[in-house]
Amino acid sequence: MVSSMKTAAYKKVKQSPMQNPIIRADFPVYEDVKQLPVFKFNRLLSCVLGVSILISIVSYSMVIAKENAIIAYHNKANDVNYDNIELQNKVDSARSFYNVNEKITKINFLKKPDKVLEVKAITPSPVVVNKSDKVEVQPISGY
Repeated sequence: MVSSMKTAAYKKVKQSPMQNPIIRADFPVYEDVKQLPVFKFNRLLSCVLGVSILISIVSYSMVIAKENAIIAYHNKANDVNYDNIELQNKVDSARSFYNVNEKITKINFLKKPDKVLEVKAITPSPVVVNKSDKVEVQPISGY
């Protein structure tokens, strides 16, 4: 549309016979005064549109780059969180072993004896087995 107006605006030339011209040429004389400002306004709008398109392309690429950086940071943070979870589990298990060890030392459960008693060999005593003819059956609850 702009190019058609441009060509139409420049082709509408009114040939005016000049009397004794110093320079002989065909200068465009516009019949409609509004055509030239409309053409200039359209050209201005097309330039503004082109600049806005370039700015939007640059800003979109910057947004995409920032989003990729944020995704990379998010992935790194997730990896660190998973590592922290594993390390926290190891710390918890170590603390539980430490707590058990500390309780045992407080109770003195594994305290070494002060004195060791020596016992002579024990002879086994004879076991007396009573033989009975009756068999007593103990009842089991639930049957």
